Amino acid sequence: MDEVVEQWTQEQIQLRNCCILEDKAAILEKMDNGTLCVGGLDISYHKSNSAAFVGISIVKIGNPTSNEQCETLIVDTFKVDVTVPYIPTFLAFREVPPYIEGIAAFESRHPDAPTPDIWMVDCNGTLHPRRFGGACHLGVKVGQPTFGVAKKLPNLDCAANGFPLGSNGPQKKKLVEERMSSLRKGQKLDLYGPEGTVDGVALLTSDSKSPVFVSPGHMVTLETAVEITLRCSIHRIPEPTRQVS
Repeated sequence: MDEVVEQWTQEQIQLRNCCILEDKAAILEKMDNGTLCVGGLDISYHKSNSAAFVGISIVKIGNPTSNEQCETLIVDTFKVDVTVPYIPTFLAFREVPPYIEGIAAFESRHPDAPTPDIWMVDCNGTLHPRRFGGACHLGVKVGQPTFGVAKKLPNLDCAANGFPLGSNGPQKKKLVEERMSSLRKGQKLDLYGPEGTVDGVALLTSDSKSPVFVSPGHMVTLETAVEITLRCSIHRIPEPTRQVS
């Protein structure tokens, strides 16, 4: 296991050098004219065998200036096999290959479907101990823009976040929610990574006081990832991933 962890660590570090945290001009243009299509990705697992199910959606973003909500264009699910074990902070090695397989199957089954301009993945991007979570990994592997929207607060030990020493995940999440209690829909709380940089945010996407956790993956900035998330949100979980959860 130690050899696997070392190998995966080095691969993450190497792939991270290929990660681009800048916006593609085409994404900004399509956001301006309201035609941006967001692909949603999530995976669920069978409880007793290696079967898993990759859910894929395509959602057209909403337009806040005209109060136009986002529109779900298509949703589908694909069965895959997952044999790689789960190791904390290395989830990408378990989930990215099934995502790539699912995307290929989706394109084959729906050749006339709109092509996603960016993928929203139910995982983390730069909110990761090595600043290279599953959304980053997927984006670099497929060469497409990606970002992560996670339901759970990732493990963040940076002192700048102000978490009490030794606090666990639920305690940190409770503290984040307390800090956000005075905030309103659309507002956010910066979250710092291991290098003291803002690597993501806790974002209120609805009237719920429970945030989601947004971070860029590849070919997109944090600011743009946040705006896309808000323009795809009707409930707490944004539609691209809510439709396939």
